[in-house]
Amino acid sequence: MTHDGAKWVLEQNGDFKGTKFGPVTIRDNSFIGVNSIIMPNVVIGPNSIVGAGSVVTKDVPPYTVYAGNPARFICTYEEYLETCYVKNTGEIPRTEMKHVLTTMFKHELDQQFEIQDSGNSRIQ
Repeated sequence: MTHDGAKWVLEQNGDFKGTKFGPVTIRDNSFIGVNSIIMPNVVIGPNSIVGAGSVVTKDVPPYTVYAGNPARFICTYEEYLETCYVKNTGEIPRTEMKHVLTTMFKHELDQQFEIQDSGNSRIQ
């Protein structure tokens, strides 16, 4: 259950009487990215994905990817799956995740430390 609290401003002026409350329905096997906002009376369809930071104001159909503010159609489930196959870096066992990711991004990490080190030397 969620609501649009902005209606209180209208109500205080006597311009609006009523509610803007409603359920948010999230169907099976859906993913909602971090910091997303789902407005009242919205249904997130099964096997769908909402990108991080999205503001969802309308229903998200099954087997689709939506993102943005306001959230809009990005691609189908099948198109996203195909992209994942193309960019697949392989399965990483959980016990080796830290080592593998550190190795994969060693160059970027080294550059970041160089930038930090050079910044600190100027301060001293």
